Amino acid sequence: MQFVLAEYFGFEYSIAVKIFMVGFAALALLAALFIRLSFVQWIFAGTLFFNALTAPLNFERTSYLNTWMLPVQQLRAEGHLVLALLLTIVVVVTGRLHANKVPIQGLFLLGVGVYAGLLQFIHETPTAAAQSIGFALATIPCMLFAAPSVCNSYEGCLKVLRTIMLVSVAWTVCCSVQFVTNPKLLVNTGGRFWGMMGNAQGAALVCAPFVIIALWLMLHDPNRRLRALWVALIAINLLFVGWTGSRTGAVMLLLGAAFVLYNKLGKVILLLPFAAIMTFALSFLAAELQIGSNLERLVSSENTRDGVWKRQIEKIFESPIIGVGWAETGASESSYLAGFAAYGFVMFSLMVGLLLFSMWKCATLTLLRRRLPKEQRPLVDLFCSWNAMFFGAAVFEGFILSRSSSTTTIMLLFAGIGIWLTEQVSRNPHIALEDGVYEEEPVDDASWEAAATYGYDAGAPESSPALAELNQRTSVAQDQA
Repeated sequence: MQFVLAEYFGFEYSIAVKIFMVGFAALALLAALFIRLSFVQWIFAGTLFFNALTAPLNFERTSYLNTWMLPVQQLRAEGHLVLALLLTIVVVVTGRLHANKVPIQGLFLLGVGVYAGLLQFIHETPTAAAQSIGFALATIPCMLFAAPSVCNSYEGCLKVLRTIMLVSVAWTVCCSVQFVTNPKLLVNTGGRFWGMMGNAQGAALVCAPFVIIALWLMLHDPNRRLRALWVALIAINLLFVGWTGSRTGAVMLLLGAAFVLYNKLGKVILLLPFAAIMTFALSFLAAELQIGSNLERLVSSENTRDGVWKRQIEKIFESPIIGVGWAETGASESSYLAGFAAYGFVMFSLMVGLLLFSMWKCATLTLLRRRLPKEQRPLVDLFCSWNAMFFGAAVFEGFILSRSSSTTTIMLLFAGIGIWLTEQVSRNPHIALEDGVYEEEPVDDASWEAAATYGYDAGAPESSPALAELNQRTSVAQDQA
């Protein structure tokens, strides 16, 4: 018998909340019409959307809850696989196979997936092992080639970020429809929001990155027509994260905002009135949704992972070389401990290697960010922000080992952005001035004016009377100096 969620959650009768959700969905869809994506970017969006879905189970875990999206939620892995195969065809046909642009972060994730499959020959069955290895080889390499090829310019990187936020729009619209049909299926038995996912933690992992990326776009996206959309997505995803009551989601928000806003303290002050209005609106909606206990949980000191971590550590000592298998770890409340317990020391080394390489890459880009034009430097902050969120959340959740995870999908997209950033700081070894102009050594104004006006590299006529006059002015200026 299908379990029906407790009746005492009265938010389903709130007209204010229904008007807000339906109105937001309509406005978000309208604003999203201004986002133009290429075919490959649409595949990215579809992949991320499927990975942001999970079919929720009833309390007894014997049947699925009948959400309006259930047929799609049940096809999560299949949808991911089909889109990955399509992307592989596009990558091969369009000649995007550039081995020198494959992100190292993606190779680590591929190693995690393949190695887990290899050990499943020992811990599970040959069929399960072959499926895991095949899935990893089908879904990750295509992203390793496609993401850098799309992130081939600053505008390309911006479009990838807008692609991610388009998924946020679609995900919110799906939740809005569920609000109208049967809103009780959006929460678990404790009243914690899970949206289109199967648990509250998963919903927080989906929504927290949306908040930070929308915040960055609100501050730096040159397309001003989309600013209202970014503001709306910040608000709705903040509400969702608070409603989940997930402290992991709260940690992701704090880490992400710290990196994104670190170099923007002046703008943060200007945003205070906007923040005050948003806080008031969210507090009103929180009261309507009756989620006060969820918000209190965000600052709770209750330790809900100590017992799980102790069991995982026991499993590590039981079999440190090859692990005990995923089914024997008990839970996945840490990527590092669960990976070590399930698949042994090599798996743990792969994840630590991914962490250390990412830290080195973030440090390098931060040190060299001044080689970028001024308007492009904040992209380094967002790249570091995402990596901090990813590895910070991995301490508490086991998503690194997941075959279809929204978090790892976003990581693969950011890995492509990281390739472009690395290329840019490597191409510009000169000192970057505040206005974004590069120079290798000081030059006098007159000679620079001549070069800028006539462009010697472009083959300007050296016999031009105007150029001769400028050269004469340059000589006089030098004599006077």
